[in-house]
Amino acid sequence: MSRIMVDIDQLVRDSQSVSEHLTRIRNLRQDEPKELKEQGDNVESGIEEYSRCIRFAADNYNRMRSEVRDVISSISI
Repeated sequence: MSRIMVDIDQLVRDSQSVSEHLTRIRNLRQDEPKELKEQGDNVESGIEEYSRCIRFAADNYNRMRSEVRDVISSISI
């Protein structure tokens, strides 16, 4: 079985970077032709969802890591 190592902090930084790019995209879209609006909205929604998922995963990972630490520290040997 292979192990997957994930740098949660890096994912969060990437998510923040994505949010910054999303702000730039929104600013650029102000002059967008109406024909492209729906496609642009779909791209924007996808980027927002990606960023939300990364933050959600990071929060869950950090909470789980904290809970595991608490359990381990409560075990008396």
